[in-house]
Amino acid sequence: LETEFTAIVNKESDYKEIEELLNSPNAIIAVTTGSNTDQALSKMERDGEVKAEISRIHTVGDGVMAVITKRADAYVSTLDSLLDKVHSHPEELKTVEGNFGVSPLAIGVSKGDSEFVEAINEAVANLIKNGEIDKLIEEYEILGNRSAEIPEEYKN
Repeated sequence: LETEFTAIVNKESDYKEIEELLNSPNAIIAVTTGSNTDQALSKMERDGEVKAEISRIHTVGDGVMAVITKRADAYVSTLDSLLDKVHSHPEELKTVEGNFGVSPLAIGVSKGDSEFVEAINEAVANLIKNGEIDKLIEEYEILGNRSAEIPEEYKN
């Protein structure tokens, strides 16, 4: 499974798409220092694909507050995480359309336990093949991954 890298903005913002943010030299985009989102954004920045100013912050909460208080135009992270923030602050935040890459979702296991890793990989593959993953996503309304749609209430 994968989740997208995207952004949240203040509900009053005119930004509607991630590309607008990335290509605006006037935009300030907050990202959590050292996160996988920061790594993806840093590569794009090195490759000249980002014109916006990048503000590296320490915590997710700092990024959310920067957007709410309009110290940053956007906070970027993974869609599953951002939808949770929009759900917590529906009067102040919204998502933008589009993404700038994906992040794999993973299960942590003890280093060197290849037998357990193989068992997990086999079980996940079977759950995907028989459609159980999609059923669980729908039943438990797990948002922000490749198999889930963004509900209208979280869109612009």
